[in-house]
Amino acid sequence: MTYGETDRLTGGSCSASSEYNPSSSCEKAVDGDAVNTWWASENTLGMPQWWKYDFGVGVSWAIGKLIAYPSSTIGPNAFKVEGSNNDSDWDELYSGNMANGLGPQEFTWDNTTAYRYIRVYVTSVFGASSYVVIRELEAMEQLPAGGFWFIFCEAWEKHNKLWRPKLAIPKLGYEI
Repeated sequence: MTYGETDRLTGGSCSASSEYNPSSSCEKAVDGDAVNTWWASENTLGMPQWWKYDFGVGVSWAIGKLIAYPSSTIGPNAFKVEGSNNDSDWDELYSGNMANGLGPQEFTWDNTTAYRYIRVYVTSVFGASSYVVIRELEAMEQLPAGGFWFIFCEAWEKHNKLWRPKLAIPKLGYEI
């Protein structure tokens, strides 16, 4: 399977089952800074806790890769990644365990369905509390099979009877 390199957790909005305080809101998990963290509140209900991302009206992605930067002491252990197009019915895309450490940790799965919503659903954590701490999340789409990679460059020059990029850094792309 091939995955895009662009983090798709941008331009939308997040929500969470709970937030410890305003300085540990769900946005901290996608602010590009692994020092800031989303903390789910410890509560009498305990697990599960969840973090959800809405790509926005008319936007959906076939997410097939998650990169997580958990906390080393009370990060997620068992978790699922789920997708939805109506924010109510959820399809399980991945189920597994994170390692007890600071990350980054990469998880991949086969998914060709585009979803508007993606949710990280945590059912257990390392440590004795029901806090969940995630320092940063990234999600990449799974690219369709049967495509090909190409090099894009704004200017080309002929050198020894061969064409090469001219004074520019070529960009890698994927075409279906």
